[in-house]
Amino acid sequence: MDYLIKIIFVVLIAVYGLVMNMNLSTSARSTKYLKEDLEIAVHDAALFQDQQKLANGEFVFDKNKAEQEFKNSFKQNTGLTDSEFKIIEFKIFDQSNSTFPVTYKATNVKFEDVFSSPTIVAVIETTVNKYFTGGYSEETVRRVASYSYKVNLDQSVDTTTSIIEGLKTNEKGLVWAVPFTKNITSQFSPDRVHPITGRVESHKGIDISASGVENQPAVAVRDGKIAYAGVINGYGNIVIVDHGNGFETRYAHLNSIKVTTNQKVKTGQVVGLIGSTGDSTGPHLHFETRVNGVPIDPLNFYK
Repeated sequence: MDYLIKIIFVVLIAVYGLVMNMNLSTSARSTKYLKEDLEIAVHDAALFQDQQKLANGEFVFDKNKAEQEFKNSFKQNTGLTDSEFKIIEFKIFDQSNSTFPVTYKATNVKFEDVFSSPTIVAVIETTVNKYFTGGYSEETVRRVASYSYKVNLDQSVDTTTSIIEGLKTNEKGLVWAVPFTKNITSQFSPDRVHPITGRVESHKGIDISASGVENQPAVAVRDGKIAYAGVINGYGNIVIVDHGNGFETRYAHLNSIKVTTNQKVKTGQVVGLIGSTGDSTGPHLHFETRVNGVPIDPLNFYK
């Protein structure tokens, strides 16, 4: 009888240990995934800048749109409903309210950082069992994530620009963005595998590259005004040209920028030299065309 009791006791201890191990494993996995989902949501929120401010050379987030996009993205990625999580803090630091660098210290979680450029930071609260289906723990977790743009707030750049003569315009009045080559290494695509992250993400433009392309000029494809010239995460050094009537072109991953915000440019004018800044695996020009903010395949304008 004593032997049977010992066996039962050992089994109970083993079961208890297994349950506790499952709880710890569930908590560890869920909070890891929660952090990743939160980082994605903050990144998505940071895509919303005030376009009017940007056109005037000021980097300012559209707070209402950014916060709404953060909530939508977080709910979509986690599957949580409004009642299953709380947004403890949602802070925006940009040129409308901050002088950089700025020190941020969260009030509800142990987190402190110094931001040297426009940043969005968010803190959320939920419980393990709400986030991770099948979880047993009622543990309350708070997580924080931030996303910063590496924006060059100093516009004192080299503005020694030139217009490349002899470039032929097509029937839409556009010249090709890279006089050096017409070779396209990556097409516009809604579901391209990102060469760095390995994730399936939309490729909102085309990549133009060939041997020897580094430091070759990228030119404005039509007359316009520089809406932004500086640095944006992912894009690296980028120039955005407003051509009017909602038509915009973007020239990214530049080694150097040759224009400044609000400057008027002519067709064929050099806006920068091709490079590999930002999320890039080699020298190329990432070229985008947008109509009313919506990315359109650039080749639609060159057929």
